[in-house]
Amino acid sequence: MLELRPNCEHCDTDLPAAALTARICTFECTFCSDCATAVFGNVCPNCGGELLARPVRPAALVDASSGERVTNEHDLDAHRTRRDERPIDGDHPGVVLRRYVEAWTGGDIDRLLGCYGDDFTLHYAGSSRFAGAHGGRDVAVAVMVEVSALAPRRLISIDDVLASDGGGVVVVTEELQRGDERCELQRVFRYRIAEGLLRECWLYEADQAVVDRFWR
Repeated sequence: MLELRPNCEHCDTDLPAAALTARICTFECTFCSDCATAVFGNVCPNCGGELLARPVRPAALVDASSGERVTNEHDLDAHRTRRDERPIDGDHPGVVLRRYVEAWTGGDIDRLLGCYGDDFTLHYAGSSRFAGAHGGRDVAVAVMVEVSALAPRRLISIDDVLASDGGGVVVVTEELQRGDERCELQRVFRYRIAEGLLRECWLYEADQAVVDRFWR
Protein backbone atom coordinates (compact mmCIF):
# COMPACT_ATOMS: atom_id res chain seq x y z
CA MET A 1 0.00 0.00 0.00
CA LEU A 2 1.25 3.49 -0.85
CA GLU A 3 2.65 5.28 2.20
CA LEU A 4 0.87 8.60 2.70
CA ARG A 5 3.45 10.73 4.44
CA PRO A 6 1.71 13.66 6.16
CA ASN A 7 4.14 16.48 5.37
CA CYS A 8 6.55 17.99 2.88
CA GLU A 9 9.99 16.73 3.82
CA HIS A 10 11.57 20.02 2.71
CA CYS A 11 9.37 22.76 4.26
CA ASP A 12 7.32 20.55 6.64
CA THR A 13 3.98 21.83 5.29
CA ASP A 14 1.11 19.53 6.30
CA LEU A 15 -0.04 17.22 3.49
CA PRO A 16 -3.03 15.20 4.71
CA ALA A 17 -4.26 12.22 2.74
CA ALA A 18 -6.73 14.38 0.80
CA ALA A 19 -4.18 17.05 -0.16
CA LEU A 20 -4.17 17.85 -3.87
CA THR A 21 -0.79 19.58 -3.54
CA ALA A 22 1.20 16.49 -2.50
CA ARG A 23 3.93 15.30 -4.88
CA ILE A 24 5.77 11.97 -4.61
CA CYS A 25 8.47 9.92 -6.32
CA THR A 26 8.38 6.15 -6.79
CA PHE A 27 10.00 5.72 -3.37
CA GLU A 28 7.21 7.79 -1.74
CA CYS A 29 9.43 10.76 -0.89
CA THR A 30 6.83 13.47 -0.36
CA PHE A 31 6.89 17.19 -1.09
CA CYS A 32 4.39 20.00 -1.48
CA SER A 33 3.77 21.26 -5.02
CA ASP A 34 5.57 24.55 -4.33
CA CYS A 35 8.79 22.84 -3.24
CA ALA A 36 8.52 20.15 -5.91
CA THR A 37 8.26 22.71 -8.71
CA ALA A 38 10.05 25.86 -7.57
CA VAL A 39 12.82 24.29 -5.48
CA PHE A 40 13.48 20.89 -7.06
CA GLY A 41 12.28 21.27 -10.65
CA ASN A 42 9.96 18.24 -10.29
CA VAL A 43 12.95 15.94 -9.71
CA CYS A 44 13.28 14.14 -6.37
CA PRO A 45 16.41 15.37 -4.55
CA ASN A 46 16.87 11.95 -2.97
CA CYS A 47 16.64 9.51 -5.89
CA GLY A 48 16.64 11.75 -8.98
CA GLY A 49 13.28 10.38 -10.09
CA GLU A 50 10.19 12.24 -11.25
CA LEU A 51 7.89 13.98 -8.76
CA LEU A 52 4.20 13.55 -9.61
CA ALA A 53 0.85 14.31 -8.03
CA ARG A 54 0.02 11.88 -5.22
CA PRO A 55 -3.32 10.11 -5.67
CA VAL A 56 -6.02 10.81 -3.08
CA ARG A 57 -7.07 7.81 -1.01
CA PRO A 58 -10.77 7.50 -0.08
CA ALA A 59 -11.32 8.79 3.45
CA ALA A 60 -12.77 5.47 4.63
CA LEU A 61 -9.50 3.72 3.78
CA VAL A 62 -7.13 6.21 5.38
CA ASP A 63 -5.12 4.75 8.26
CA ALA A 64 -3.95 7.42 10.70
CA SER A 65 -0.64 5.59 11.02
CA SER A 66 -0.08 5.15 7.28
CA GLY A 67 2.87 7.55 7.21
CA GLU A 68 5.45 9.12 9.51
CA ARG A 69 6.59 12.74 9.29
CA VAL A 70 9.90 12.98 7.46
CA THR A 71 12.07 16.10 7.18
CA ASN A 72 15.43 16.36 5.46
CA GLU A 73 17.93 19.05 4.64
CA HIS A 74 18.90 19.16 0.97
CA ASP A 75 21.95 20.65 -0.71
CA LEU A 76 20.12 22.71 -3.34
CA ASP A 77 23.21 23.61 -5.35
CA ALA A 78 24.25 19.96 -5.56
CA HIS A 79 20.71 18.98 -6.51
CA ARG A 80 20.59 21.50 -9.37
CA THR A 81 23.89 20.17 -10.67
CA ARG A 82 22.71 16.54 -10.51
CA ARG A 83 19.38 17.49 -12.10
CA ASP A 84 21.01 19.35 -14.99
CA GLU A 85 23.60 16.62 -15.59
CA ARG A 86 21.31 13.61 -15.30
CA PRO A 87 20.88 11.58 -18.52
CA ILE A 88 17.66 12.56 -20.28
CA ASP A 89 17.50 10.00 -23.10
CA GLY A 90 15.23 7.73 -21.08
CA ASP A 91 12.98 10.41 -19.58
CA HIS A 92 9.23 10.00 -19.99
CA PRO A 93 7.59 12.70 -22.16
CA GLY A 94 5.93 14.10 -19.04
CA VAL A 95 9.35 14.84 -17.55
CA VAL A 96 10.52 16.40 -20.81
CA LEU A 97 7.48 18.68 -21.01
CA ARG A 98 7.84 19.82 -17.42
CA ARG A 99 11.52 20.57 -18.06
CA TYR A 100 10.52 22.56 -21.15
CA VAL A 101 7.74 24.48 -19.38
CA GLU A 102 10.01 25.28 -16.44
CA ALA A 103 12.61 26.74 -18.82
CA TRP A 104 9.92 28.64 -20.72
CA THR A 105 8.32 30.23 -17.66
CA GLY A 106 11.74 30.92 -16.13
CA GLY A 107 13.07 32.62 -19.26
CA ASP A 108 16.00 30.18 -19.42
CA ILE A 109 16.70 30.33 -23.17
CA ASP A 110 19.71 27.99 -23.14
CA ARG A 111 17.81 25.28 -21.28
CA LEU A 112 14.78 25.86 -23.52
CA LEU A 113 16.82 25.37 -26.70
CA GLY A 114 18.41 22.31 -25.14
CA CYS A 115 14.99 20.64 -25.12
CA TYR A 116 14.92 20.50 -28.95
CA GLY A 117 16.49 17.66 -30.89
CA ASP A 118 18.68 18.48 -33.89
CA ASP A 119 15.94 17.08 -36.14
CA PHE A 120 13.19 19.18 -34.54
CA THR A 121 10.45 20.11 -37.04
CA LEU A 122 7.95 22.92 -36.50
CA HIS A 123 4.53 22.92 -38.19
CA TYR A 124 2.52 26.15 -38.55
CA ALA A 125 -1.02 26.14 -39.92
CA GLY A 126 -2.93 29.00 -41.52
CA SER A 127 -2.38 31.07 -44.64
CA SER A 128 0.57 33.28 -43.69
CA ARG A 129 3.97 32.92 -45.35
CA PHE A 130 5.11 30.94 -42.31
CA ALA A 131 2.54 28.16 -42.84
CA GLY A 132 4.02 24.73 -43.43
CA ALA A 133 6.84 22.57 -42.02
CA HIS A 134 10.19 23.97 -40.93
CA GLY A 135 12.66 21.12 -40.52
CA GLY A 136 15.82 21.12 -38.43
CA ARG A 137 16.30 22.84 -35.07
CA ASP A 138 18.24 25.81 -36.44
CA VAL A 139 15.67 26.47 -39.16
CA ALA A 140 12.72 26.07 -36.79
CA VAL A 141 14.25 28.35 -34.15
CA ALA A 142 15.03 30.97 -36.80
CA VAL A 143 11.37 30.95 -37.87
CA MET A 144 10.20 31.28 -34.26
CA VAL A 145 12.54 34.25 -33.81
CA GLU A 146 11.23 35.83 -37.01
CA VAL A 147 7.54 35.56 -36.11
CA SER A 148 8.27 36.77 -32.56
CA ALA A 149 10.04 39.82 -33.98
CA LEU A 150 7.16 40.50 -36.37
CA ALA A 151 4.48 40.07 -33.68
CA PRO A 152 6.08 39.99 -30.20
CA ARG A 153 4.49 37.43 -27.89
CA ARG A 154 4.12 37.45 -24.13
CA LEU A 155 3.32 34.35 -22.10
CA ILE A 156 0.36 34.99 -19.81
CA SER A 157 -0.21 31.51 -18.41
CA ILE A 158 0.47 27.81 -18.80
CA ASP A 159 -3.06 26.42 -18.80
CA ASP A 160 -2.45 22.67 -19.05
CA VAL A 161 0.28 20.10 -19.64
CA LEU A 162 -0.73 16.65 -20.89
CA ALA A 163 1.58 13.73 -21.64
CA SER A 164 1.37 10.32 -23.28
CA ASP A 165 3.98 7.68 -24.05
CA GLY A 166 5.00 9.30 -27.33
CA GLY A 167 4.48 13.00 -26.77
CA GLY A 168 2.27 15.57 -25.16
CA VAL A 169 0.43 18.85 -25.29
CA VAL A 170 1.06 22.24 -23.68
CA VAL A 171 -1.88 24.66 -23.62
CA VAL A 172 -0.96 28.29 -23.05
CA THR A 173 -2.48 31.76 -23.15
CA GLU A 174 -0.32 34.36 -24.85
CA GLU A 175 -0.58 37.97 -25.90
CA LEU A 176 0.47 38.93 -29.43
CA GLN A 177 1.27 42.49 -30.46
CA ARG A 178 1.60 44.07 -33.89
CA GLY A 179 2.09 47.84 -33.78
CA ASP A 180 -0.68 49.28 -31.65
CA GLU A 181 -2.85 46.17 -31.98
CA ARG A 182 -2.86 43.50 -29.28
CA CYS A 183 -4.73 40.23 -28.85
CA GLU A 184 -4.89 37.56 -26.17
CA LEU A 185 -5.54 34.02 -27.31
CA GLN A 186 -5.14 30.41 -26.32
CA ARG A 187 -2.62 28.29 -28.21
CA VAL A 188 -2.12 24.52 -28.22
CA PHE A 189 1.37 23.09 -28.80
CA ARG A 190 1.37 19.36 -29.61
CA TYR A 191 4.76 17.65 -29.40
CA ARG A 192 6.28 14.39 -30.54
CA ILE A 193 8.96 13.39 -28.04
CA ALA A 194 11.67 10.74 -28.31
CA GLU A 195 14.85 10.00 -26.36
CA GLY A 196 14.25 12.84 -23.93
CA LEU A 197 13.95 15.59 -26.56
CA LEU A 198 11.25 17.45 -28.49
CA ARG A 199 11.29 16.16 -32.07
CA GLU A 200 8.24 17.76 -33.67
CA CYS A 201 5.65 20.42 -32.85
CA TRP A 202 2.26 21.32 -34.31
CA LEU A 203 0.77 24.66 -33.27
CA TYR A 204 -3.02 25.00 -33.13
CA GLU A 205 -4.54 28.45 -32.66
CA ALA A 206 -7.84 29.30 -31.00
CA ASP A 207 -8.28 31.92 -33.75
CA GLN A 208 -6.05 31.21 -36.74
CA ALA A 209 -7.40 34.19 -38.70
CA VAL A 210 -6.17 36.59 -36.02
CA VAL A 211 -2.70 35.05 -36.03
CA ASP A 212 -2.57 35.18 -39.84
CA ARG A 213 -3.39 38.88 -39.65
CA PHE A 214 -0.63 39.51 -37.11
CA TRP A 215 1.81 37.49 -39.24
CA ARG A 216 0.82 39.16 -42.53
